[in-house]
Amino acid sequence: MNKNVNYLLSLSAALMLAGLTACGPSGDKSATTAAGDTSTDSTMTGSMTSGTAQISVTNPMPHEMTVSADMGQGSKQLGAVQPNETKTFDVEAAAGTTINLVATDAGNSHSPKGSVTVEAGQPATWTIQ
Repeated sequence: MNKNVNYLLSLSAALMLAGLTACGPSGDKSATTAAGDTSTDSTMTGSMTSGTAQISVTNPMPHEMTVSADMGQGSKQLGAVQPNETKTFDVEAAAGTTINLVATDAGNSHSPKGSVTVEAGQPATWTIQ
C-alpha cells in the first residue's frame, strides 16, 4: 500500500507542476508594455509585421505637438513630437489601412489634421502643417 500512496503523491506533484508551467508567462510580451505606448525613438523603418505599421510624424512647429490616430475605432493618443523633430510611432494596422491623424498643441489652440495610408515595407509619413 505504501508503494501505491507514493506513486499517487508523485503523480499528483507532477500534474501540479505541469499545470503551473502551462499557466506561466507566455512568449507574448504585449502585457509588459503600457497601453498606448508604442512609440519608438525618432526614426522609422516603415516595416509592417503581423499587422503593425509605422507612421513617421514631422513637427516643424516651434512647440510640442501631441499626435493622436483614429482608425475607425476611436482616437488613440500616439505621443508627443518635439519642435523640429521627426518621431516614429507603431500602430496596429494592416497594409492599405487609412489612418486619420490629429496633432494638438498644449493650449488646444492649433489642431491640424491629416491622414495617411499605411503600406507594407515603407513608412507612412505626415508633416504637421
